[in-house]
Amino acid sequence: MAVICISRQFGAGGRTLGMRVAKKIGYRFADHELMEKVSRELGISDEWINVTEREGHGQDSLVSSRAIAKILGRLRGGAESADDLDAKVRNSFSHFIPEIAAGGRVVFVGRGSQFYCQDCENILRIFLVAPVSWREDFLVQNHNLTHSEARRTIKDWDKNRSAFLKKITDRNPDDPSLYDLCLNTSHISMDRAESLICELAQMRTPE
Repeated sequence: MAVICISRQFGAGGRTLGMRVAKKIGYRFADHELMEKVSRELGISDEWINVTEREGHGQDSLVSSRAIAKILGRLRGGAESADDLDAKVRNSFSHFIPEIAAGGRVVFVGRGSQFYCQDCENILRIFLVAPVSWREDFLVQNHNLTHSEARRTIKDWDKNRSAFLKKITDRNPDDPSLYDLCLNTSHISMDRAESLICELAQMRTPE
């Protein structure tokens, strides 16, 4: 049973595609399950999941542990530093992501899952890219942002993603050799991308 880890440039459609793939082949889409486990471990009510979704404008959910830590800090009244909370969130990801992956038949999007799941059997690593202009249009069309909001959000989240991944790996996370499949979503439809990933997942599933 495969474990699918989708890494992406922000706005390249990772969350949309991940949910579609999970539904198509009957896999779990792990994001909410992961966030519930992290919230319980850190002693934060499920309210923070709703806050992160609002902060993320409803599109690809938060990719940076530091961004999550800032929200946790607000809910906790700022009792801990962002660096301390950042480390705690990353530590939670480091054991909850492999724990969830152990059962197989699961789709992760972002959160460093391609590195946290590196010891899993039958792992399928996907990397989605697209030009900034296309990603802006995708966010405007699918998530009700203005172009200026989309441009600013992409810039902030790309920076957060880079900072987060540098803390969990010494590899270049955008190195295509790390992935089984790299897709430019500006050149391939969501339907075709979904089909390709599902086909690879079935190939990774033992008879």
